[in-house]
Amino acid sequence: MARKRPVGPPGTVVILEHKSRLLARNALGDAHVRKVAVWLPPEYDRRVATGGPGRRFPVLYDLVGFMGSGMSHLNWRAFSENLVERIARLRHEGRMGPAILVLPDCYTSLGGNQYVNSAAIGPYADYLLKEIIPFVDGEFRTLAQREHRACFGKSSGGYGAMLHGMKYAQHWGAIANHSGDAYFEFVYGADWPNTLNELAKHRQPPRRAGEQPMVATSRTDQNLRLGIDDGRVRRFLDKVWKKPKLSHAEGHTIMNVCQTEDPNNLAFCDQSGLDIPMYNQFKLNGSYALPLKITLSASFQSYNGDARNGSYDTSASSPIIPSTSMVDPSLRVIWNVDRPTFLAATAKAGYNNGQGVALTQSSVNVQLIQPGSKFLDRQNQADIRIKRPFQFGRLQVEGQFDAYNAFNSGVVLSRVQTYGTALDRPASILQGRLLRVGAQLRW
Repeated sequence: MARKRPVGPPGTVVILEHKSRLLARNALGDAHVRKVAVWLPPEYDRRVATGGPGRRFPVLYDLVGFMGSGMSHLNWRAFSENLVERIARLRHEGRMGPAILVLPDCYTSLGGNQYVNSAAIGPYADYLLKEIIPFVDGEFRTLAQREHRACFGKSSGGYGAMLHGMKYAQHWGAIANHSGDAYFEFVYGADWPNTLNELAKHRQPPRRAGEQPMVATSRTDQNLRLGIDDGRVRRFLDKVWKKPKLSHAEGHTIMNVCQTEDPNNLAFCDQSGLDIPMYNQFKLNGSYALPLKITLSASFQSYNGDARNGSYDTSASSPIIPSTSMVDPSLRVIWNVDRPTFLAATAKAGYNNGQGVALTQSSVNVQLIQPGSKFLDRQNQADIRIKRPFQFGRLQVEGQFDAYNAFNSGVVLSRVQTYGTALDRPASILQGRLLRVGAQLRW
C-alpha cells in the first residue's frame, strides 16, 4: 500500500454533474450545480455469468469532514491510499462485498457544513435525501431500499452521519461515525485564543504596540468589553475569501465564528454602528456603630433596566445584596415564525422554484428591532439591616432585623419580548419589601 502498487481491479470512477433545485438561491450564494463522484465496483460491468449487467448493488455515501468535498477523497496520496483505492483493495481481499460508493459535494463558502438543513447555509440534509439519493438511484443499478443504503463520515461528516441515523432513519440502513464532532463547547473552547488572535488582526483602528489601558477609553473598546462585534468578523471574511489559500489558523477561525443554522442570528451581528450605551451600575454599602452595641448596615444599588433575577440571598452571613446577574440591558422583539408561515413566506419570495423551504425545526426566531433601542426602567433598591449582640453568661445571642427592598420598589424586571398580543406585558417585577427577624446563638 505504501509503495503504491495495484493489488487488484481498481473499479471505475464516474463523475456526473447535478443541478440542484434545493441549493439554488442559498443564502451564501454558493453554486447549485455540483459534481458528484461515484465509484463502481469491478463487478458492476461483468457479464451475466458472474452476476450480469442487471445486477444491483448496495450504496455507501461518504460524508466528508469540514474543509473538504467528495472530490477531495479521489486525490492521489503519497505512501497511502485515497478512499476509492482503499475500497478497491478491501473488495479484492474479500473483506467487504461489492458496493457503489457515492462522494457528494456539500462544500460551502464557510468551509462546509454538517449535513443539516440550515437557512443560513443551505438545506444540505434535504439535498442528500431528496435530490442526490434519487439521482444516484436513477443513474445506476442500485438496491434502492434503505436496508441497502448507508452513510459514513469523519469529523463533521461523522456528526452528519450520526444525525442522519437519528433523524432520517427511513433513508439509511446503517451509519458509521468516525471521530464525529460532539461536545462542541469543550472541543472548540480551547481554540478560541487562536480565533481571537486572528480576529484582532482585523481591528480598526489597529491596536498600537505597548502597554494597554485597563479602562476602556474609546467607544470601540467599550463595545468590545460588552462583546459587541466591531465589524472585524466581516473584514476577516472579506479578506480570506479573496485569498488563494487559507492558513490553518484562519480555517479554524471560520469554524469557530461563522457556523449558524439561522441567518436571523446574523441580522445585527455587526453592531459597530449601533448606539448601544455602556453598562453602568452603582452600589453603595456601609455600616455604622450606634450606641448600645447596635450596628446599622445599609445598601443602595442602582442598575440599568434589564431582565434580572430579583430574588434575595437571605443567609445571615451574606451581605444584604440581591443575587443578581448582569445581562444585556436592551430588550428585544422576537417574532416566532412557525412552519406554515415560514413555508408561505419563502414560497412568496421565490425560493425552491416558488414552492418554499420547509423548516426542520418547529419554529425559528426573528429579531425585529436592533439592540440598544429599547430598555426597561432603571432599578433602584435599598436594603437595611440592624443587629445587636446580647450576652447571658456564656451564652451570646445576636438579634437581627432585615428590610430588603425597604422602599418597596415595584420596578418591572422583565417583559414579554415575543411579537404578538402579549408584547411588552410585564413578566416579573422586583420582589416586594421583605422583613425578617432572626437570631443567632453562640455558647
